[in-house]
Amino acid sequence: MTCFDAHAARLSARAVPISIYGIHMHLAHHSKPHIQRHIMRVLWMVPIYGLNAWLALVLGFFCANEKLMFLPDAFRQCYEAYTIYSFYRFIVTYIEDKEGLPLADVMAQQPPMRHLFPLRLSLYTSTRGWFDVYSLAPWKMGREFLYNVETGIHNYVIFKPITTAVTLACVAAGKYGANQFRSDAAYPYLIVADSLSQAWALYCLVLVYLQTHDVLAATQPTLKFLCVKGVVFATFWQGALLSLLSYFRLISGLHNAWSTSCHFKQEVVVDALQDVLICVEMLLFAILHAFAFPSREYRDANLPKRRVGHSHMRADTRCRGCFC
Repeated sequence: MTCFDAHAARLSARAVPISIYGIHMHLAHHSKPHIQRHIMRVLWMVPIYGLNAWLALVLGFFCANEKLMFLPDAFRQCYEAYTIYSFYRFIVTYIEDKEGLPLADVMAQQPPMRHLFPLRLSLYTSTRGWFDVYSLAPWKMGREFLYNVETGIHNYVIFKPITTAVTLACVAAGKYGANQFRSDAAYPYLIVADSLSQAWALYCLVLVYLQTHDVLAATQPTLKFLCVKGVVFATFWQGALLSLLSYFRLISGLHNAWSTSCHFKQEVVVDALQDVLICVEMLLFAILHAFAFPSREYRDANLPKRRVGHSHMRADTRCRGCFC
């Protein structure tokens, strides 16, 4: 095991207990399971991402076939899409619980939406003053708005597992070309397809956040949103950026040092570097999650603290709510 693997293991070992404790506390104070199950799905990001990244490093170092490095990454990438969906469902259930109305009715009372750049451009002329030009017509608040944002988020939830399966098939066939922008490699086509799908899903999530920010004000929506966005950046866009830097030989010195000292093949050095960075970043996100998704918001003074896994625990508060 290299020094990088050892440091990554230590960082993951620090991050995972922090998140597991947060999940445990939500189970212990499971006063609103319909909301908290979505929170716990988000909190599982750190253990899943951290352990997956470390496992990919171990497989890449000990196994002669670096194709095994892609197996943990495949699961992590699929959970990334699931996390975006879970955070959207958290927003929906929290607002419906607070307002006592379907989200469509709550959204119908919100101000008209305005698309963001680049779908909306603000122009100025001496005759008209400032005015907006839309490349996509604004969505009517209410059911139309919710239908469009849900379609945008669901597109990534469905599309990501498909592209992940295609990636694994290309890796097995030797046609993937990891981090290589060649016309005969599948990597650049898959990365562009994933980028477009994810960008649209995140754009729809941003629209929901902006339109519901005031309603969510009591639950620190900005910190929660930044935590989810930050992990998505660390897992996908950071990897794409490292691939571009490697392609244009802007990190060639680091690239050569890693391939020599860690005995990684040149084409997987970027993936190994990405996994080390994820292990580092998960410790930071574990701490941020503790502040963004505290269990104290759901502690009911009238209910005793539950012992997780106790046989007399109510059925709707069992651990199955973490993922189901």
